[in-house]
Amino acid sequence: MTDFLGYPFKYSDPADLSGFPLDNHYSILPLRVSKFINIAIEPAASATKEWVEALGIESRDLAVYGGITSRGHAVSWLFPDLPPPLIPLMVRLYEFICYWDDATDVLDKKSHEAIIEDANLAGASLFATGKLAPCEFKINELTLQAWLDIRAEGFAYNPETLPSILLDVFNSQPTQIRLDMSFEDYKEHRQLSSGVILYLRLAGYIHGFEVSQQEKDSVDHFLRKASLSASILNDIYSFRKEFDAHAKAGTLDMMQNAVALLMTSYGYTEEEAEHILKQEIRTLEKQALDEYMGWENPGSAVSDHLRLYVVTGMLFFGGLNYWMSHAERYHCTDLTTAKKERAQLIGNPSSGLRKLQSYPPPAAFALEKHIQTSEQKSETKSLTNGGNPLYQKLLSIEGHATSELDILSPFKKALAKEICTAPYNYIKSLPGKRTIARFIDALRSWFELPDTSVDIIKETTTILFNGSLLLDDIEDGSQLRRGRPAAHIIYGTSQTVNSATYLCIRACRLVEQLQYPSECRNVYLEELEVLSFGQSLDLYWKFHGQCPSMNDYLIMIDNKTGGFFRIALKLIAIEASAPPSHMDKLIHLITLLGRFYQIRDDYQNLTSDEYTAKKGFCDDLSEGKLSLPLIYTLQHSPAADRIRGLIFRRGSFTTGDLSPEIKSYILLEMKAASSLVYVRNVITELYNALLQTLDEVEVKIGINKRLRTLILALKV
Repeated sequence: MTDFLGYPFKYSDPADLSGFPLDNHYSILPLRVSKFINIAIEPAASATKEWVEALGIESRDLAVYGGITSRGHAVSWLFPDLPPPLIPLMVRLYEFICYWDDATDVLDKKSHEAIIEDANLAGASLFATGKLAPCEFKINELTLQAWLDIRAEGFAYNPETLPSILLDVFNSQPTQIRLDMSFEDYKEHRQLSSGVILYLRLAGYIHGFEVSQQEKDSVDHFLRKASLSASILNDIYSFRKEFDAHAKAGTLDMMQNAVALLMTSYGYTEEEAEHILKQEIRTLEKQALDEYMGWENPGSAVSDHLRLYVVTGMLFFGGLNYWMSHAERYHCTDLTTAKKERAQLIGNPSSGLRKLQSYPPPAAFALEKHIQTSEQKSETKSLTNGGNPLYQKLLSIEGHATSELDILSPFKKALAKEICTAPYNYIKSLPGKRTIARFIDALRSWFELPDTSVDIIKETTTILFNGSLLLDDIEDGSQLRRGRPAAHIIYGTSQTVNSATYLCIRACRLVEQLQYPSECRNVYLEELEVLSFGQSLDLYWKFHGQCPSMNDYLIMIDNKTGGFFRIALKLIAIEASAPPSHMDKLIHLITLLGRFYQIRDDYQNLTSDEYTAKKGFCDDLSEGKLSLPLIYTLQHSPAADRIRGLIFRRGSFTTGDLSPEIKSYILLEMKAASSLVYVRNVITELYNALLQTLDEVEVKIGINKRLRTLILALKV
């Protein structure tokens, strides 16, 4: 497939690959090239000069590591139909992104995090205030300014879109990828950390079209496959270059590369790993194209903007794959390491290696006894019976068949952990914003504690948070969670409740592994009790159709939503032996954050297209949730009795979910009562109070860029 028939391209032609050696070009995605390919060369050279002069570094062969190749510039294939006036600006941005990526890739963890914090704060400031915060690092200043120059050109459909794109791109960077994770987990994390899917939003911004979140989700299934194929292909092409750079810097453990992972965790040679990845790419691209063709059929009714979004995306990934296949950036000839040095990554079978499903084991380690199964070292993602090893595991104890009943046998613990945790593993795998994890990372700016303690606290709060979501979806009757079926829809209510119950035990066992287990366990149990009290208020009001006062609603939020932030803060403070004098102001800051987070969620549920795509239209109304907008409406609307009857006393005509028409009516009455205006004012007041309180805390215990970024990024 080399073209999109019938699409009215203006500035590009189908790419002519005649005479081009295709040994390294594995992609079958469509490919076009700009008619103005020569325009890109001079801006690339100027961008290189600007970067070198601004940073005071030697030029060397820096141009080789940008977008220029022997056949043109990357932008000519990635954005082939880009209007000519925008090509120089996009080339400059692309060069800077390449140089920024190289400069940060080999840094140690602390230095890398410092640059990310600085960039995130600048981007969040632009999103929240319309102005960039001053950058501490020059590479951030240059790259961010290149983004802004595109915005200033005025080609975009909506100038307000760019700051949110910028924030998303930088937020995609901190996802931690480890060489000891499973290949399936790696693929999920790779999409989050590579950020390539976010360039689709940038393309839309430049081309002047906007697509709703619901429309994006409708084509996400095949664009994600094309995106993942490009990310894996990037790993193949960049492996030798990345190894060379990390070997020089002494940071091999920081490599984020699929070839390295298959060598380290699975024991494959470099050639075997690349062969496996090429098979993965072929499968992903064929699936993406097949699904695209099924979507783009003559009878499909889609908007012109959505079709342009899809075409732009498929061409972007096809162009990216073609550029990588021959770019000097990926095919360096000046490496200081060779295959012999790269072979040190191959894992030792005596230390236990993973087994890659659907692929043969490494030729050198064919004996299965040396290889741990993926069920022994990673949690399963599928629980269908049939030939599933988890199901078969339940049919035996300690490897012995139990075809005959031994009624007098001693007690044996069921080998059912994977089944018990399946609903949790499912909801944990769904895409989310990792707000609690980011909050914990932000607190580290103020507290010194071991990485192991941070990891345990992150895992504990993640377990509690996702466990509460499992129960919330059951209690609220939700069908969707983050745009996917809720866990109880897949696993059943009983199994999901059992999983959530087990998670409380699992989290408690984790807390006991901290440095101060007794004190931490007391905090955990105390906050778990408070969380339950807050949840009970929410459920009680809903069941009895009782409208609480505003103050009672705040108490519920403080106990329920605020509890997740509070338990993280208290556990960190104990592990860091923090002075008690700091805690009062910090607890108040966390209380405000919990209120802001929940009331913002209430508001977004009724007004945000993104929330509609992920949870359904005005989902809180369907659940009968006593949100702040509904409470205000019931207290101030002349139609309060009608609304109360529709939500809490549904007759035979409104059994189950409220119809879109009824929800639209309730939303109309909310607007008439100025409920949404009132709630937005409350959100603004909380937001300003949060920043003021943060200012006061920073005076006492130091600047916290991460927490400020988190708060700025949440602005409505």
